[in-house]
Amino acid sequence: MKIHSFLPASLALAIFTMSIGALSAADELFIDENFDVGNPGLPETPGGYVTDEAEVTAKYAFKEGVGVAGSRAMVLDADFVAIDGGTLAAIGFSRAQMTGNEGVSASECFIEFAAKGSKESKEFQVIIKGWRDANFSGESTGSISTILKLPETPNTFQVYRIALDDSSLQEPFDPSGKTLQILFQIYGSNWGNGPENELVIDDIKVGRKTKP
Repeated sequence: MKIHSFLPASLALAIFTMSIGALSAADELFIDENFDVGNPGLPETPGGYVTDEAEVTAKYAFKEGVGVAGSRAMVLDADFVAIDGGTLAAIGFSRAQMTGNEGVSASECFIEFAAKGSKESKEFQVIIKGWRDANFSGESTGSISTILKLPETPNTFQVYRIALDDSSLQEPFDPSGKTLQILFQIYGSNWGNGPENELVIDDIKVGRKTKP
């Protein structure tokens, strides 16, 4: 999977935490990814990156038995050797040929996913980027980010929904592009030195909100 460079931002998004399975059946989904084995749109290994291999080592994998329903999920496992200079590790998900989202606006759309971590109450950054055309081509359709916090209990899933029309956003994001990338990033300064820094991501959904 191709991971592109980005400019981190600190933008406030509307975040709603929900119980597992709370997505309304009436929502129209453009992406509904639970990382089941055999999905032809997934690479063999998730993509990711670190600030410097001398500061942090990381493993990226799809693992069985760690997902919301005890199934497969996307996992970042980082060992922070040093925590100076904004040491970080990130794992990414992308869909390079989105369909069904033609002409939608940010006021209609959301991004939702489930996340858990090996440590309680740790922060992770979500960076959302888009491109107008398929396969990371064409002009940018925006880049936004937010900082979220994991549950107080380790290894407990929480569902997060990011509304793309929050009034506090300083830059617009157009969800009608054909390429979407979502990066999940953790910092050594927040998670701490040493190994066993695991972030698990499952059930990524991108869609149009139910109309009242």
